[in-house]
Amino acid sequence: HVLVARDRGVDLKVVVGLTTLPGLTLVVHSDRLGAVTHPADLRGLRIGITSPGSATDQLLTLILKRSGLSRADVEIVPIGSDGMPDALASGDVDAAMALDPWTDEVLDSGLAFVLVDLTTEADTSDWLGVPYAFVGALTSQQTIVERPEIVQRVVNTLVHTCAVLNHSNPAAVTALLPREVVGDDASAYAASVGHYWAALSKDCKVSVEGVSNFLTAQAESGAIPGASEADPSSLFDMTFVNRVHVNLRG
Repeated sequence: HVLVARDRGVDLKVVVGLTTLPGLTLVVHSDRLGAVTHPADLRGLRIGITSPGSATDQLLTLILKRSGLSRADVEIVPIGSDGMPDALASGDVDAAMALDPWTDEVLDSGLAFVLVDLTTEADTSDWLGVPYAFVGALTSQQTIVERPEIVQRVVNTLVHTCAVLNHSNPAAVTALLPREVVGDDASAYAASVGHYWAALSKDCKVSVEGVSNFLTAQAESGAIPGASEADPSSLFDMTFVNRVHVNLRG
């Protein structure tokens, strides 16, 4: 979004990092357990994504490319987010780029197994590099200059939330959330948060390395040609986050 906005004349900056991993999982229908052990084995199969051009689409393209395949070697099927379990169960797709809580649902039920888990540092390191800047809070450079007090207030709240995560666990966080968010099955929600837990930033910081890994992936996947030529340090501003951390230490 930052790069796209710049192309349109809007100077955006990431001021808070909310994840350090993509938090997506490439799952495969259990019928293919043993036959599919690497993404290269996906040739000729139907793979679900949320929508064309989405992060699921971009990262699938990159995984295929780094496995020696192209998009033409598979059939890519848009299935939405919550439609993934039904698409796997009905046979509409053989595999999918999944998001929680639906990832946890298909794994717990035995409907699918994990092929690449980008909620883990190990798999993200193998396929993309870690850290990997993915989700964050953005604002314009104009807002940073003209209304820094507003930016600081928002950042204060988010950094304190990250600090809570750093000293908590999925079950405890689930207990803090209203039923409207958690739903009727708190244990299932906590399990889903647990699967995603490692991807959540515990300090809200963004690094040059994390942004560089993201830019490389964007360029290589073809999502944003030339992204790797951008200066990573120009895309984020940790002034506000660092100010909060100084106060927290104090």
